[in-house]
Amino acid sequence: MGERIFFHSRSKVKMLYLKFITLVFVAILELVSADVTSISECPKLAARTSAAKDVTDLRIDDIEVIAALGDSAIAGFAMMGINSEKKTGMIDTKYVREFRGSSYVIGGDTGAITLANFIKHYNPNVYGASTSSHLATLCYGPFCIPPMSLYKPNIDKLNAAQSGGMAMNLNYELDYLIPRMKAHFLFSKGNFTAWKMITIQIGSNDQCTSCSNFAAEYATPEAYGKYIEAAIERIRKEIPNTVVNLLGNYKVLDIYYRTVNETDYCKNVTLTFAYENSV
Repeated sequence: MGERIFFHSRSKVKMLYLKFITLVFVAILELVSADVTSISECPKLAARTSAAKDVTDLRIDDIEVIAALGDSAIAGFAMMGINSEKKTGMIDTKYVREFRGSSYVIGGDTGAITLANFIKHYNPNVYGASTSSHLATLCYGPFCIPPMSLYKPNIDKLNAAQSGGMAMNLNYELDYLIPRMKAHFLFSKGNFTAWKMITIQIGSNDQCTSCSNFAAEYATPEAYGKYIEAAIERIRKEIPNTVVNLLGNYKVLDIYYRTVNETDYCKNVTLTFAYENSV
């Protein structure tokens, strides 16, 4: 069975079970099947003769706005490696930066291999992709307090992810995302007519927190499900014509084992200690 995808148009919510998430990953599938090395080599879609009737009729070029909610994986925290470029083994400033323009979901930097850039190939006017990088934000469960959690709208755009974010912080992220999205349509009715896609991937920090004494009551399976459902319901009520792309979690421990010997990329005693004591 495929992922559970929530679609809604105006006040209606539909839950479809798809073996393949054709809307979200159609560009990736085309890339593989066409045996090309870049999305730019894939042919554009023929222009529509009529607008999409509903969510079941959507194509990738129908998406006009993209957004994301999540944690450091979507924020792009330290994704360029944190070892010195001179290979001294010393941590450099990349350790405290989020490379939002390269985020696999919503990064919009030129040349970045991201879902946002794949969509942009089919709809050059799509809005919402984050760009460039900035010092990391931090929103970790109950500790989600400015200035550490402040956004940089000129860079973040509609990437509302926060490093350290847990499912309980989704409401905080929506407090940023929803006004920014509505402001984009300030002088039009696009908020009610344009098709939007919001990707959510969150839960890794919940997994780690559930094994510790810190805020464990916020990271139970029941609490996690409650926060996810509340976020989706808020999107349904406040952001019409939206596809919610809900991604599953991965095993956090696997990340540690896969990277523990990657010293050319990351050599960090602090992170190693944290993972060993939280999984």
